[in-house]
Formats: sequence, structure tokens, C-alpha cells
Amino acid sequence: MLVTATTAEEARAVERSGADAVIAQGVEAGGHQGTHRDLPETDGCGIGLLALVTEIREAVGLPVVAAGGIMRGAQIAAVLAAGASAAQLGTAFLATPSPARTPCTSRR
Repeated sequence: MLVTATTAEEARAVERSGADAVIAQGVEAGGHQGTHRDLPETDGCGIGLLALVTEIREAVGLPVVAAGGIMRGAQIAAVLAAGASAAQLGTAFLATPSPARTPCTSRR
């Protein structure tokens, strides 16, 4: 099970829950940020992905998957260099032709 975290505190909770890995989702996430905080818009949080990956790697012993705003190979290399085990890309693939696209994502 992989669980999203937007702070090191959330990542520690993810680890305690028994998850297999934590997805570090930076503030760059396209149009949303899956947070577990009550008032993310008022608590001053908004951690960039590279800083977040580093903080989470230092806070937990789980593999870290980096997500949020990753569009190019250089960005993948950067998150891996920051300590991520993998990079998760989403928005980069929405506009590409693919047989795996569903009718829901094709209607946009």
C-alpha cells in the first residue's frame, strides 16, 4: 500500500499505519494536493517537492515515491538524487495518445 504525504509529520503517520511506501506529494501537484491537514490553506505549509523528498527520507525508513510537477527526465533525475526511490508522473501523460486511455480521460 502506498499513501500520500505532504509533510514529514504525515509521512511518519503513514509509516506507523503499516504502509509499504510513502508518496511525497509536493506543492507542485497539478491542481490538487492530497493532504491530511485540517486547514492546508491557512497553516503555512506548501513544501516544494525536492525539499519534501529530503525531509521525508530523513523522517521515515520507507521507500519514497516523488510526485508533483514532474514532467521531464531532468526532474526525475533530481528527485532520485534527492533520495526518492521512484518518480510518479501523471499530468504529463494526459495529452499523449495511448491505448490505455479510458473514455473518461479521452473526453477532455
